[in-house]
Amino acid sequence: MNIKPSFWFLMLIFIAGSVASAIANHSANDSTSNNSNSDSLAERIYTVGLDYGSNQSFKGRNTGQRQPYYSPNFNYQAKSGFFTFVSITNNITSKSDTTMQAREAKKNSIDEWQINPGYNFDIEKNTTASISFTHYFVNDTALINAGIKNNIDYYMDHDFKIVNEKLSLDLDWGTQTDFSIALETYHSFDLENLFTEDNDMLSFIPGFTITAGTQNFYVTKEAARRRLRAVTTSTTTFNIIAFDLILPLAYNIGDFTIEPAFNYSAALNQPVGLQTKPFGYVTVALTYDF
Repeated sequence: MNIKPSFWFLMLIFIAGSVASAIANHSANDSTSNNSNSDSLAERIYTVGLDYGSNQSFKGRNTGQRQPYYSPNFNYQAKSGFFTFVSITNNITSKSDTTMQAREAKKNSIDEWQINPGYNFDIEKNTTASISFTHYFVNDTALINAGIKNNIDYYMDHDFKIVNEKLSLDLDWGTQTDFSIALETYHSFDLENLFTEDNDMLSFIPGFTITAGTQNFYVTKEAARRRLRAVTTSTTTFNIIAFDLILPLAYNIGDFTIEPAFNYSAALNQPVGLQTKPFGYVTVALTYDF
């Protein structure tokens, strides 16, 4: 990647400083440990879920053919903020589907599964953060992110009351290495106690994300799929690579939540000859806390 060593050094200082700040804010004598974010982290949570998507997207890209999927998952979060997330992804195919993606998916009982340990913490009042590591076990080489084996993600989320701003830093590596920065702007509009006295909530949480980074994962994937001998356009340049819009509607009653959403992805600055058109898709998430 065409990123100066000083950039990586500054990123390390940035992350280390945030973690140090979080540790300080968790001390017993620090008043910020009493804010609402800390209260939510003081709970031990077990969550089981099932996700569905009418297509798959990774940083504004897809395979060019629709890949619906379902994904059962489990998440555990300790009172300290430590969490572990595990999920399995399977593509949905029909017997009559003879596309390359379908043939590849039919070879595997599980197309991909991942394990994602991490740590959530508070930096200050109204600012939360998280750092996590993900390892992917990929069996289906037709997946758009099949070349990625590991990910380190760090994000900070600040509530400005009018909107939330979430800054994410991602390092992906496997067949190739990529670095990206994403800025998400969102706001939650909540209606409480629609059908019960004190036990349900309906939320509309529109969000818009802009992602900048490198895209070796995309060129490597497309070159392998199309059996290209060479790619004429450099992909190590750090650039704006995607816009994403999400319009989710979440209904929570007791420990159960259902969240249907419409998603729209648009890729930018794509290598010549390797193009993904803007596309929309639907997702639905079901979760239960116990």
